[in-house]
Amino acid sequence: MSVQLSTEELRQAFDASFAAPPAAEGEQLADFLIVRAAASRLAVRLSEVSLVEAVRKIVPLPAARRGLLGLAGVRGRPLPVFSLASLLGEAEESAPRWLCVHESSEPIALGVDAIEQFLRVRPSDLAALAGTGERGRHTTGMLRAGAQSYAVVSLSALAAHIDEGGAGAARKER
Repeated sequence: MSVQLSTEELRQAFDASFAAPPAAEGEQLADFLIVRAAASRLAVRLSEVSLVEAVRKIVPLPAARRGLLGLAGVRGRPLPVFSLASLLGEAEESAPRWLCVHESSEPIALGVDAIEQFLRVRPSDLAALAGTGERGRHTTGMLRAGAQSYAVVSLSALAAHIDEGGAGAARKER
């Protein structure tokens, strides 16, 4: 993706925001980041992200937990970095380029390949979803934005799963 294309896409999204009808008085809008983790484009509630930062360096650790990439220094404190793709049961395609920090009882950073878009949506653009499997356990719904649909991933649910030891021991292959 070229910088020129990204700038044009941002310009179009900005212009389109003025063409959209204003929100009804009292209607609560929700803010989302669209991120790419491996081959998936996912929606993450902005209220669950305390910081987005480019990856500088991740110091690898002997991974005892699935998805744990290592430690990264974020604003002067070491945080465990987990691969969002791995936690959702997907194969990683490359090292993450961005960290989405989630403040929970134990703050964590989730590595993603790209931050693609910011969306402000109406409640009618969200649909509840009861998922199954590794990905569905942490997916709370679907977000519709124009012709696109995105699975909404709950960072709070992922963090709770990690805190409970749910990102269990890595499998040792021989």
